[in-house]
Amino acid sequence: MTKDEKIQELENELERLKVENINLNNEIAELSFLRQKSQSQALELELQNEELTSIRYELELQNEELLRSKSEIEQVLNKFNLLFNFAPVGFLLLNYDLEIVEVNKSFADIISLPTQSIINKKVDEILGMQIIELIRIYNKPKSSLDRMIIEINDKNGQKKFLRVDVRILENVFESYRNYLLSFVDITEARQFQLALKESEEKFRSIFEQTPVGIYRSTPEGRIILANPKLVSMLGYDSVDEIYNIDLESQDYPLQEGRTQFKKIMEEVGEIIASKATWYQKSGKSIIVRETAKAHRDEYGKIDYYQGVVEDITNEEFLKEQIEAIIRTIPDLLIYMDEDGTYLDLFTSNPNLLVLPKESIINKNIYEIFDKQLADYFLKSIRTSISENRVIIISYDVETPAGRRSFEANITPVKTKHSSGKRTVVTLARDISDRKQIEIDLVKSNYEKDLFFSIIGYDLREPITSLITTADIFTNYYDKLSPEQLKEYIFQLSEQIYVVKNLIDNLLDWSKSQTGKLDFNPEITDLYNLVENSLLIYKSQALSKNIILNSSIQPKTYCKCDRFMISSVIRNLLSNAMKYSFPNSSIELDIADDDQLYYISIKDHGQGIPEDKLKYIFEDNELYILGFNKRRIPGLGLHICKSFVERNNGNISVKSKVGEGTTFTFSLPKALEF
Repeated sequence: MTKDEKIQELENELERLKVENINLNNEIAELSFLRQKSQSQALELELQNEELTSIRYELELQNEELLRSKSEIEQVLNKFNLLFNFAPVGFLLLNYDLEIVEVNKSFADIISLPTQSIINKKVDEILGMQIIELIRIYNKPKSSLDRMIIEINDKNGQKKFLRVDVRILENVFESYRNYLLSFVDITEARQFQLALKESEEKFRSIFEQTPVGIYRSTPEGRIILANPKLVSMLGYDSVDEIYNIDLESQDYPLQEGRTQFKKIMEEVGEIIASKATWYQKSGKSIIVRETAKAHRDEYGKIDYYQGVVEDITNEEFLKEQIEAIIRTIPDLLIYMDEDGTYLDLFTSNPNLLVLPKESIINKNIYEIFDKQLADYFLKSIRTSISENRVIIISYDVETPAGRRSFEANITPVKTKHSSGKRTVVTLARDISDRKQIEIDLVKSNYEKDLFFSIIGYDLREPITSLITTADIFTNYYDKLSPEQLKEYIFQLSEQIYVVKNLIDNLLDWSKSQTGKLDFNPEITDLYNLVENSLLIYKSQALSKNIILNSSIQPKTYCKCDRFMISSVIRNLLSNAMKYSFPNSSIELDIADDDQLYYISIKDHGQGIPEDKLKYIFEDNELYILGFNKRRIPGLGLHICKSFVERNNGNISVKSKVGEGTTFTFSLPKALEF
């Protein structure tokens, strides 16, 4: 290789090296740039890393805040759900179309509907158009309406009043809108308000129209409240005139004894139904019934008196008149309560009282009368009150004037006594004299009826015999022999004599009794009474072929009312004749002891059934079968029993069916003869 070639080669190499050096320098420069850039990027990365670290920290903080916010939101939601579902206030949540999307139990209870029947319904379907109008008012800009009251009828038809509050719920972008409605049932409060209003109106009406005066006055003597009745009661033209009165002024003493009034109010605090004298504007005095109470301030000092007064001037005058009238009536006027406590009584005759008046007032009937009579009074009082009617009772009591009979009208009083008990007014009249007259009249009428029945019965038998004999004369006169005519004429004469004797005896009895069956015992020969009675039935005995036998001897003296005993003998003989078999006999026997005669009348006939014997002397008509099988009324054996007992005797009966009957009665002997 030549030198030039080597030089050329070296130059080329040098040129290459230069180029490489330039390239190397460029690379070094680029590397330096890159290094610088890398350093810059590393710094930037460090800054970004620091920023990322800061952002991460912030994100962690935000995450913690979100978690905390989520917890709070959940708590708020829980509280909202609790409030929504269990609050005593009814809630409805409506969407934009006013459909119900949520409802709580309280609202369902208010309108008495189940929750499921409310969800998804239009709110006006449940509450009517009034709620729509309310929501529209809320939607108006700058609406100042806070709440209103609506009236609805629940499922049961009961009217209710609800206070409604509306809240609009929107998101921040106002992309949707809900309505939260709250309801409070104010029915009771509304009713209370209405009742309070009504009560106030009633109070105002009562205050202005009440027939009694109402006042409020101060201890200093000024009237600060008065109703129209008080104004008119005192004769003034306006309430202003009343307010100008000075009760403490000596020139116009409205209340007599005001000093005493103030003393009582200070010590007791009230007066109840106290009578007082007030003065009208004209100076005329009136009597009032006053009830008042002292009102005290917080320190116990009386700041005013409040009371009602009633003008009882006419009432007091009427009461005096009534008391004057009551003092003149002879009856008892008794005022007592439902428990039988005497509250007051009036009478002009103190002898009608079982005790002095002052010993009766405020006493109970059980403290005055025996239990049986007190029970009777109390039952009558309570019956009168419970049935609201007049009860009439009769009773006997011992009084200073002796035992007296009373008839009382018990009348219930409508108004209650101040004790709260019902009361009655009893008007008791002494009917002792009237009762005795009534008893005597009944007895007289009974004895008259009895007397005339005896006369009719005693005359019936002999007159029947006369008619029978007269019929024989009429029908068979031309067929009778002289001996038969003589016999019938004798019988007729005998029967006429018997009738005349009986009529004379009955007339004598009638005259002696003057319409009464008085008891007139005298010494009587029993033999004569028996023989006279046998003569009456002699003809009847012959017609039945019955033999009349008597073992009673003359001078059998007893002490009796001969008219009564004659009636007894005739009655018993008549019964014996009726119920004796034909062709039998009737025996009259007598026995005695130291004090009594025992007269028995025995027949032989049908007899009396045993089950009728115990009723035979009762005051009724006894029916037994006679021998001809006809039902014949008895002759009033009660009369015989009564007459025998009035003559201090007894009567008895023995009988056997098919054999006959024996009546036995006793009479006292005439021992002093």
